[in-house]
Amino acid sequence: ELSTMNITTDQVESIANKAGKLFIYAATVVWYVTGGGSFGKKRLNEIVSKDYTPEDTKETESLDKLYNDILANVLSQTNLRAQECELWLKILYTSLFVGMRVSCSMLSELLGIDLEIVEGTISSLQSVLYIDKRDQAIYTFHASFLDYISSQIRAQKFHCDIAEHHTYLTNVCLDLMD
Repeated sequence: ELSTMNITTDQVESIANKAGKLFIYAATVVWYVTGGGSFGKKRLNEIVSKDYTPEDTKETESLDKLYNDILANVLSQTNLRAQECELWLKILYTSLFVGMRVSCSMLSELLGIDLEIVEGTISSLQSVLYIDKRDQAIYTFHASFLDYISSQIRAQKFHCDIAEHHTYLTNVCLDLMD
């Protein structure tokens, strides 16, 4: 996947060192960089230049930092206002914690949000989420992203309080049935 980017041996070694024993770190870097279009090379250079490694941190810190960088980067590129950012996070959280795999159209109907906005949000997260071609449902590439986003300590400002979000979804469902 990275072959079209003229990645150097030093860059590959840097990614491998940062990944340590976490294959998902390396895989997420590839999805993030190759999905960046014209930003791919910039993203690669940013990741390679970061000076965190699994050897000198707790086991998940490098992966948490990567997830945080991805989410922060997506939000900064979209120039969302505060209310739009909240909507973006509701789409993300609902896709992860609704209790079953759902499609963009199901999310759109459930949340009462234009399908185009839901698809754009999920598409912007293509380095951590994907839409399965067979059932059109949204999946995470790895369970570590769910662990990250549901942990206040790990995800910090991107944390999803699952109980609070389930309360929100309960109210949404009750409103739909009303």
